[in-house]
Amino acid sequence: MPEDKKPRIKVLVGRTASGFYRFLEERGLAKIEEDALADYVLKTIQSYEKGDEEGSTRLLCEIWDVVGVKDFETALEVARQFARLCDTYRTLFQSLTGKENITEDLTPT
Repeated sequence: MPEDKKPRIKVLVGRTASGFYRFLEERGLAKIEEDALADYVLKTIQSYEKGDEEGSTRLLCEIWDVVGVKDFETALEVARQFARLCDTYRTLFQSLTGKENITEDLTPT
């Protein structure tokens, strides 16, 4: 097969929404509604791309409240897992669009 005709294949490894839900369930934490989770992911990516650490922190605090985090260790792990989820989707959209800043054309919600 000629080089220019070979399909380009990218492999992406990361946290999916279902994996995030499984993580929450395994720890006895509440599930975030799917639309709300998508909104949190988008808003977090927007905050990251704007360099708005305060906005990202506020969103994370909301997530902790929604899922029912009670201790520091769990809060840290929820933050890690949610960050992995956001990073996975940002990387996926970057790959699909070819853009570094994937939210630049989006209207803030």
